[in-house]
Amino acid sequence: MMAVLRIPSVAILALLLACGARTALAQSPECGVYRDGVTGLHIEVVNAGQAVQYQLNPEGQPINRTPLLLGSQDGQRYAMPAEFGGTAAGTRFVLSEDVERLLFDHGPGRAYVRIHGRACQEGSLPPPGPCRSRLGDCMRMLWDPQLPAQSFKAACDEGVAHACGRWVEALQLDAAGVGPDQRRRPLSKAELEVLVDPAGLDDDILDQLPGICERHRSMQTCKAMGDALWRGLRPREAVAAWRTGCGKPDHLDLDSLECEGYRALEARLGDDPRAVAATTLPCGLYRGSHWDIDFHADGSATFNAGETHRARLEQGDIVFHLAPDISVRLRPLASGQLIGLDGILKQEVLVSEGHMSCQPAPGGR
Repeated sequence: MMAVLRIPSVAILALLLACGARTALAQSPECGVYRDGVTGLHIEVVNAGQAVQYQLNPEGQPINRTPLLLGSQDGQRYAMPAEFGGTAAGTRFVLSEDVERLLFDHGPGRAYVRIHGRACQEGSLPPPGPCRSRLGDCMRMLWDPQLPAQSFKAACDEGVAHACGRWVEALQLDAAGVGPDQRRRPLSKAELEVLVDPAGLDDDILDQLPGICERHRSMQTCKAMGDALWRGLRPREAVAAWRTGCGKPDHLDLDSLECEGYRALEARLGDDPRAVAATTLPCGLYRGSHWDIDFHADGSATFNAGETHRARLEQGDIVFHLAPDISVRLRPLASGQLIGLDGILKQEVLVSEGHMSCQPAPGGR
């Protein structure tokens, strides 16, 4: 069986780098499928504003799909990966005079030749607005760490997927009291602490996240939406978002390992995962996929038969403060399981071993 070329996302972006020509383009590429004979990569132009780049596995199935936004700026056409940052100046292509090839002058391939013509499809993204109409300038703006959350939301509503995740991140920082003037790239210490253990978002925000995932249907966007829904105590909707993002991943897909983890998580959660507020500390041994926590009679708990820490009830969560800037948060489900909410135990599901009485902590603690 012939081996399939696996190209990381960064390399895919590099394949779209600029042609140095300054020729103004009057036309958009014809709808259809274009193929690079050197790399085997394909680009399907869906309509005047959207395309998808992908590879084929040995069975001829598309894998490593990368949504592209098509547009023009300063007389140049460009193809912008919808899931990654960059600038239009770094992603230009030239449409050949016979309108049959998409030409690049960077990377192992030189030209994507149209091999199939197809009728243009109705776009799933909104019409271009201020961001998508000048996408290069907009993407540079979206990397500004001090940009307010509403600017990211406006770009997200236009269909720029990268902005959707940045919107959620900005809202979490807002909720934790980390103002725009405190935000940096690379992340400040305050930002890192918040994003490891993010604040839950308001219900009106959480209500919008499943629809954003459904519109983009990509692993990157749906993972961000699912993570926020999970921390917002909506495990059912979080799992649905992760499932949508994973779709039907091939074993060669770059995100397939994470998707395998989500399927195992869904199986452990059961059919009706509903978070409830903790009113008392658990009792006995709880086992998860990677962590075991043994709750003791004195209000402490031992992690993986190692360190023992004091447990507290805080706003319905079971919380362990391991250090001034490190906390572990758990939340009960109506089914009796515990789910991990923070960066250490995130997506962990702990099941009671059925112990009805607690033993004292090791060493009498």
